This record gives sequence, C-alpha cells and structure tokens, in this order.
Amino acid sequence: MRRSFEERKSKKEFRMAIVNRIKDLSPGERARVIEGLLAQKHALPYSAKEEISKTTIYRWLKEFKENPDAEAALLGKVRSDRGVVRALTGEQKDALMRWRYENPCRTVEDLREEISCHAKTTSDPLPSNATIARFLRAHGLSRADLLRGRPQVKVRLAFEAEYPQQLWMADTKGPDVYVNDPAHPGQRVLASPVVLIDDNSRYIVAAMYVTQENESVIVELFCQALLLFGIPEVLYVDRGGPYMGKTLKKGANLIGCNIIHTQKRDAPAKGKCEKMLRTVH
Repeated sequence: MRRSFEERKSKKEFRMAIVNRIKDLSPGERARVIEGLLAQKHALPYSAKEEISKTTIYRWLKEFKENPDAEAALLGKVRSDRGVVRALTGEQKDALMRWRYENPCRTVEDLREEISCHAKTTSDPLPSNATIARFLRAHGLSRADLLRGRPQVKVRLAFEAEYPQQLWMADTKGPDVYVNDPAHPGQRVLASPVVLIDDNSRYIVAAMYVTQENESVIVELFCQALLLFGIPEVLYVDRGGPYMGKTLKKGANLIGCNIIHTQKRDAPAKGKCEKMLRTVH
C-alpha cells in the first residue's frame, strides 16, 4: 500500500523507540530486554499486528547502525514499481477500465470472469482478483470511488437460479384488462394476471386472469403448477395480501417448498415476472 511521508515517519518513530532501548546495551543485557519486548503487546502503526519477532528487532538495529544517514534510517522504502501491474496485458487493462466505467457496480469476480470470456483478453493463467482490484484502485476505479457521491439506491446485480425447479416467482402486477362481469351481465370488471415463472428456464408454469385476487386464487394456481411440473424448492413472492395467507404457507411447508417474501416496498425484486407480462401484453 502506498504510504505518505507522514505515515512512514510514524512507523519510523515506533521503530526508533524500540532501537533506542537496545542500541547501547551489552549483548547479554540486549537479549534480556528483547525477550521482554517479545512478551509485550505493541500498537504497530498502520498494522493489525500486536507482536514483533526477534528477527525484526535485530534487523532494525542492524539497519540503524549501518545507515550513515540518521534521517533516512528506518524510514522505510518507496517501491519503484508503484502503479505497475505486470500480470495484466495492455488489452486486459483497457478492457477493465472500459467495463468499470460502463458498470461501476460489477464485482472484481465478475470482471475476472469477463476477461476469460474474450479471446483478446484471456490469458493463462488469468490474473487474480487481487491483481485486478489493485489495478482498479491505482486508477481510481474501485467501486467505492465510483459510487461515492451518487444517490444511495439499491444495487441489483444479475441473478439466476442454478437449475430448473430451484426457484419459482409469482406476481400479480398488470397489465390489467377489462372483461365482462359474469356476476353482473352488461358490466365491465377489471381482470388482473397472475403468473408463476421458473427463474432458471423462464418457463411460465401457470398463468390466468382473475377478477378477484385473493389467497384462494393463488393456492389454486400453485396447485395446478405442482400437478404439471412437480414441487419447486423455493417460491418467491411479494408481501401482498394474497401471498401472506396461512393456507399458502402451510400447504407449501407440507410439501417441502420454502416460501420467501421480498422486502417491503421492493416490487422490482420480481422484475422478471413484470417484464414477461409486458411482453405478453
């Protein structure tokens, strides 16, 4: 990590405090003092460690005695290859910068996988996640840097169930249509679509338009899908009244299906259902 001069000077002050305690002692006395230092806990600047090894203490003492410049002794060195990432090719660097600008929310793991998918950017071996993250930080392109100052909105990354029948989604949001009311001939009534979709295959396992949206309709539609396709592992629904009833939850528990509800006021969580409904309409 790049350290400023003040940070390097803080580390030197700590090292000098240790060296000053042992530099003028005889070998025997120095060994006893060092044993005491090894048994203590230390607050090392810019480090989570609390202990110092015997080898490190003797290395500091040797550097102090052999360095004629007291100001530069124990100050620490500045690496000559700062900002240079040899593990990345020119094509990989250009691609990473372009992809990061296009979508600041993508993770380092996603970017590494993207590198392996293109003939111009892939390599053997692939650069590690740490190498990619270090390159992006050096150019001010980390997720934290790019998202700083933006409105705090929920970040939605791509998700898909690993296999069919792992996750079903259910939704009742439009487009709505008006149909003849069977209970009142000559009148029109609003009908809403209810759909169940498999998240992996995007296959519609059940669908119908209903004039009354309640738990009984959801249970009936769910049963129709079960008879045709079997039991899913998870049913993902919102917190609307038809999906919060005890009958649906009890029935799902009995057959081994886990019901998961979205967060409050988070309708876009089931955007796949809404997009499908718009397409069909």
